[in-house]
Amino acid sequence: MPDAALSLHTLTCPACRRTVTQSLPPVLNAALHPAERERILNHSFFTVSCPHCGESWEILYNLLYCDPLRRFMIALQPDTKMPFPSVSHMDIPTPEQLRVVHDAEDLAEKIQQMEDPVDDRLIETAKYLFYLKIRNALPPGSLMGMPVFHRGPEGPVISLPMEIKGKGYAMGTDRLTPERLQELDRLYHPLISAELPGGFREIGRDYARRLVEFCRRNPTG
Repeated sequence: MPDAALSLHTLTCPACRRTVTQSLPPVLNAALHPAERERILNHSFFTVSCPHCGESWEILYNLLYCDPLRRFMIALQPDTKMPFPSVSHMDIPTPEQLRVVHDAEDLAEKIQQMEDPVDDRLIETAKYLFYLKIRNALPPGSLMGMPVFHRGPEGPVISLPMEIKGKGYAMGTDRLTPERLQELDRLYHPLISAELPGGFREIGRDYARRLVEFCRRNPTG
């Protein structure tokens, strides 16, 4: 299975203003480059280091991440005006699921979601419901981060950092137990399964909000 050729990018160091040439893949095949997958997950893949002064910074660019074994593809598209790189020359099985994200953190999390046995649409729905639950429970003046999914030793977990007014920092967790997943599946799977495939889709907070609001307006009992 051939891989896409590297693209040379000419960058300017933000510290010393000297030119840096960086080789970046427009398409990343996880089966061929598992180490690069790990670099995305630990947030070092997009880090560039200046060979002249040692300054490090992050560069985001349009990238196609494909996992031919699990049959999914994720498009990282920080610049929505730029087209996706072409994969027509690559011998990759037709992906069953296509997703799009817009920053490095979302790419790392979406990879973990797509590798997980739980449907990423249910995961995003659970994240949104947990966000609503915490938001409604916090006292005025508190601050919230964004919920993040990961699979821990005891199974899938959603974590949400917050700063509670008068109490300080806290981390909320929602464990997606089999019972919880069964309930989510009962409520939302009929709509999810009825969705038609339509190319790259952004399955995130807005998707989950629309799904939850529709189901609340149209309860099935």
